[in-house]
Amino acid sequence: FKDSFKTSKQLRLSKIQDHNLVPEANEDGLNGVTSLQLKKCLVDTTATATKNGPTSAFSHLETLFISAMPRLEALCKGQPPQGFLKNLKDLEIEECCKLKSLFSPSLIQSLVLLEELKIRCCDELKTLFADPEIDGEIESKPSSLPLRLPKLNTLSIKGCAKLEYVVPITLAQGLPALESLWVSSCGALKQVFGMPNEQDGVQHHGSLLLPSLEDLKLKRLPNLTSFVPQNYIAKAPSLKRMKAKDCSKVMNLPIQQANNQLELTL
Repeated sequence: FKDSFKTSKQLRLSKIQDHNLVPEANEDGLNGVTSLQLKKCLVDTTATATKNGPTSAFSHLETLFISAMPRLEALCKGQPPQGFLKNLKDLEIEECCKLKSLFSPSLIQSLVLLEELKIRCCDELKTLFADPEIDGEIESKPSSLPLRLPKLNTLSIKGCAKLEYVVPITLAQGLPALESLWVSSCGALKQVFGMPNEQDGVQHHGSLLLPSLEDLKLKRLPNLTSFVPQNYIAKAPSLKRMKAKDCSKVMNLPIQQANNQLELTL
């Protein structure tokens, strides 16, 4: 059993009740695995990595699917191991009721190959990007760790009741390849690109460029008021399809686009 973990390229684990999930990962970090599916496994992510943990982990993983993990609070607590998820292309997470945030600033630096991100039915998810202090990281220069997901082309979020915005507006310029953005059934969502910790009386101005965005779908978002914060301009020169359905508070979606063939559904 132990040797099979070291030689497997694809792993599907279901109903594993070990808090450490795979003890053998402490030795080599399962660096040979390229595809991993976890379902209904009991995992404790409250503890940070110890000195006995792997120096690298999941460095060749390309596909990660996580479903119905009741104790999962983060993909990685604290500083990630060397090369962690550096080859990840597809990430899908659903029904993880304790997951509050997805990516730490350090983890973002590894995800340069991520192409597709899908999140469904994570009731406690408030933000995709964790605050370094909350996440247990110590960053000497937080500004040196900007968001950049240069290959992300598909972002889909559905049924995350506490999510207030998808991406902070200050970090949104790092999505040059984003082609499809779909958000639905997120009751608390106010803005797609939001201003975190916005202070009363402080005026912010700027523009958001999404050069590759072609398909935008917004559905069943009862508290959505805008695509970007007030005094911001969104530019999507490649936009072909835009759909906003059951978004009762949206007055307009001021998105500049240069495509005369835009298909608009309201």
